[in-house]
Amino acid sequence: MHHFGPNLFGESLEPERVTRLGFGIVVDQPLPHIPLLPGSLLVVAPDALLHATVPEPAGRVLHDLLTGHPARAPDALVFLVDLTEELWAWDGSTWTTIGVDPVEVCEAIAHRHLHGDVDGLRFDDLGASELLALRQLPLITTRMALRRRLGGRIATTHLDWLCAPHSAEPTTMFP
Repeated sequence: MHHFGPNLFGESLEPERVTRLGFGIVVDQPLPHIPLLPGSLLVVAPDALLHATVPEPAGRVLHDLLTGHPARAPDALVFLVDLTEELWAWDGSTWTTIGVDPVEVCEAIAHRHLHGDVDGLRFDDLGASELLALRQLPLITTRMALRRRLGGRIATTHLDWLCAPHSAEPTTMFP
């Protein structure tokens, strides 16, 4: 497993420091080389990365970066592209250099969600430009706009339910 030492500013990751947040995963998309069509986003709690069917240690690495980054704030909506940026900024690593396949992790979570094993909030109205912003690092402005647009729809109540140890409500789908 990748060990996150101190970054250039002497900061350390503190896994589990922030657990009340959402991790956004793009779902229902064709292969990366096919032009983007409108698609969906699945928002899960950080603990979804630790589900028994998620490849390890990859799930743990993503979880630790997601929940332990010193700049992470409660109620944040974080995307895989954000973690990719943060990994690079942390110590110059890439997913490949640390031996982690984040796409495999996200696919495992999406698969378990379809089978009812992982709770999540699904948004089915993402446009092509929003999906592109979730794949490419330079499109931070579009990601910020998406966070604002979805932030109002991921109400505090939903984050309470999503991040609870044992949620009882069924998965919510947003049109």
